[in-house]
Amino acid sequence: MKRHAIRLALPAGRSALLAAALLLAGPAVADELLLPAPALDPTGPVVVLWRPDAPAAGELQLEWTEGEGRLLERHRITLAEPQAEIAIRLDLRRARTPANRITARFRPAGSGAETKAEARFFVRPASGWTQYQVILWQDLPAAALVGMRSLGITGSRLLRPLSPAGRDDAEQRMAVGLRWYTENLATDFYAPYHRWTPGRSVTWLFDQTKARHQQNPDDLTVFHRQPSLSDPAWLATIEARLTEIARVQAPYRPLFHNLADESGIADLAAAWDFDLSPASLEGMRVWLKERHGSLAALNRAWGTDFPTWEAVTPALTRDALRSEAAVPSWMEFKAWMDVAFARAVRAGTNAIHRGDPQASAALEGAQVPGWGGYDYGLLASAVDAMEIYDGGNAIEIARSLNPDLRVLITCFGTGAAEQHRLWRAWLLGAQGTIIWDEDGSVAGPDGQAGPRGALFAAMWREQTGALGVQLLEAQPAPGQVAILYSQASFRMNWLLDRRLGGDAWVERDSEAEGADNPWRAATRRAAQALAGLGAQPRWITPEALSAGELTRDGTRLLVLPHSIALSNEEVAAVRGFAEAGGLILADVPPGEHDALGRRRNAPPFADLVASRRLRLPASLQAEKVPPGEMVALLAEAGVHAPLALLDATGRPAADLDIRLFRSGGMMIAGIQRQDGAEGERQVELRLPGRLWVRSLRDGTPAALTDRLVMQLGPIEPVLLALSPASLPAPTLSGPALAARGDLVTFRLGLDGPASASAHVMRLEVVGPTGQVVSVASGTVRVTPEGTLWHLPLALDDMPGQWRVRATEVVSGQSVAMNLQVR
Repeated sequence: MKRHAIRLALPAGRSALLAAALLLAGPAVADELLLPAPALDPTGPVVVLWRPDAPAAGELQLEWTEGEGRLLERHRITLAEPQAEIAIRLDLRRARTPANRITARFRPAGSGAETKAEARFFVRPASGWTQYQVILWQDLPAAALVGMRSLGITGSRLLRPLSPAGRDDAEQRMAVGLRWYTENLATDFYAPYHRWTPGRSVTWLFDQTKARHQQNPDDLTVFHRQPSLSDPAWLATIEARLTEIARVQAPYRPLFHNLADESGIADLAAAWDFDLSPASLEGMRVWLKERHGSLAALNRAWGTDFPTWEAVTPALTRDALRSEAAVPSWMEFKAWMDVAFARAVRAGTNAIHRGDPQASAALEGAQVPGWGGYDYGLLASAVDAMEIYDGGNAIEIARSLNPDLRVLITCFGTGAAEQHRLWRAWLLGAQGTIIWDEDGSVAGPDGQAGPRGALFAAMWREQTGALGVQLLEAQPAPGQVAILYSQASFRMNWLLDRRLGGDAWVERDSEAEGADNPWRAATRRAAQALAGLGAQPRWITPEALSAGELTRDGTRLLVLPHSIALSNEEVAAVRGFAEAGGLILADVPPGEHDALGRRRNAPPFADLVASRRLRLPASLQAEKVPPGEMVALLAEAGVHAPLALLDATGRPAADLDIRLFRSGGMMIAGIQRQDGAEGERQVELRLPGRLWVRSLRDGTPAALTDRLVMQLGPIEPVLLALSPASLPAPTLSGPALAARGDLVTFRLGLDGPASASAHVMRLEVVGPTGQVVSVASGTVRVTPEGTLWHLPLALDDMPGQWRVRATEVVSGQSVAMNLQVR
């Protein structure tokens, strides 16, 4: 089998971080050390090869030291005969820090001279997303990186990952245990119209494009996206680039590879008639053939008479605003562009996976649902991770449509409102925060906390700690309510709203398109009303609705927020749901247009309105409606919420946000007041039966009860563990005696049946001086069967009595034992 080795002297131009991974030091004698890779997993033994410049008898001493110079292993080998190669086995489970060094000294027999070789390697982080990530976007000096950790910051972004500067930055981060993601790898393709360029505004190219259109509205080349998302040459170039970056970075396990920041078909979520380029039209025609089957069927749907497929071209926005006959063609053109964007993003994701099957691809700066390719029914499954600006319920929608999506939120501001927003994103299922710190108010050049850093540090430490890991182990627990996510209805609503403005739509920018509208408002009201009552909804796509998913999964209530454009298949599925006993809510009569925007001759659900299987409640039509109406509708539909929160009058409490997660047989409920609340508020939790309840953030013990009185502040949430079974306490077993240099194995377990699919424990190791040994402490995921945990003792650790303490997150209980180290 071919050996993958790393030598001390690396050839010039060697890609990746290999050149930075090993360092030649000492005399210029060509002894060498060889390792399997520049970054290694701390899961077991690895073989290090020592090769002398010239074979000779003598004494070889090899030492493995870590981080601050602690001595982990020492090997002394007497060579009675000349040897061309010596293999030494190191147990990497001993590693306690990411940065490690191996030093080999060889003294030939009968000689006073000594040769020396040194090699560095890194212990890489565990695979997967193992904790909540807090990432600082701006660069800080290398000396500040250690201080960032004290603020709860776990990572940073990495620019130019293949450049020498990028390699140096990566080495600095890995040495102090910071993670990173590679930034803006293909912004030139995914975000050409919102891209930073020296000396220009980020939107200069889009502004120039709009100016061209104003000068000559008949020049259709202005609607040729450059580059086209369907251009095979560009796709091949971008895919090759992404694959190479992922391949080179693979040994170091970056958090993710960001395809682009603030991407979109045009400028972010701006409406624009991209893309009429030849490549896009060719792709659209293929897509249309798959959808319609024949040219005759397409002509019937569009009301056109194209003689050949090659002649098929779509109507533009100006046409659809002037004539209803042009609307079907325009609607499908806009749908095609969402498909083209999602396909291009998926191509980038696949390229990343080809370079490193374990890597994650991401998009940053994801926009409000709407224009620009932001059809989350398509986009949420096109990448592995996404940083989302949470407008229009984007986080909830994306996570619901793809539960495996890793969502991050951005921290821009300060103060109570920003704290509330970041806590809320955590409860929505966000698994990371990217910090924008242009003024250094989070972390200064020395790594010390600025005013924002001091404000947020405690929150970030909690989210990245053991409680955050426990929440990562859980999954959102949707109830018996579904909300339709209808992109066709968004498009039709936008078109109707623009009719009176004529060509003024051309001047609308992304900010204008992100503003509230009836479609978003109805969606927000539905989500807010339901989540505030513990009836956590899920979103469903038109395709899933048409496939009859609702009649198979126990859904009792379907919400159609401003769903004015429904296909015949969707109409049939809604009727089938009602016939099966389901209740439907809407803010306006749904489906008065079909999915291509054609007005139906009669409302398709008039009989359901008459039979009261379809309701138009005030809760979906106005803000701040008392919750009583929605409570009654949930009861009528047969929706059984797992909990209820009552105010001092015994009525359902208003202005709350309740988020539910499931882990094994346990539920975690996150309860937060809505933004803008003031002062303390008392609420009473009511449960359908007696459960074990524990508040996970205040340290109170669990109680068996069906009701609980709580005080809610205006900003931070309460997190409750709810379990029908008692919450087990942790167990800890292991040896009482050990020697310095030992790898001491402990067993972590539970004293009863597991409540969760996995229980997270916080391990704290205290040395003989009474100080916590931070490099040996950490967080451990404990399965119901129990988990082995290793405490590596360095050869130069202090002898005496050590203490290991394990605290289980769900129960809050602890167990400890002493270890006498000789």
